[in-house]
Amino acid sequence: MLFQPLPQGEAGLLVLGTGLKRSDTVLWNGHPLKTTFGHSRLLTAAVPPERFASPGPVEVTVEDTLDRSSAKLSARFEILP
Repeated sequence: MLFQPLPQGEAGLLVLGTGLKRSDTVLWNGHPLKTTFGHSRLLTAAVPPERFASPGPVEVTVEDTLDRSSAKLSARFEILP
């Protein structure tokens, strides 16, 4: 995963994996993000500024919106002050 702040205030999140689908959604601490399917190995998501404004731990997961029984991918990182 690659997190990149953008000039407009939001950030882009690039998710690389395998077996990704159009029905997959990226979640930020359980909150769904606007997710765009690139191909079976790439998703991108827009992260609103309020999601990363405060320091603390973040869990990013990818879930299939048609089958939410288990996360496909998961990563944890820390937002620093």
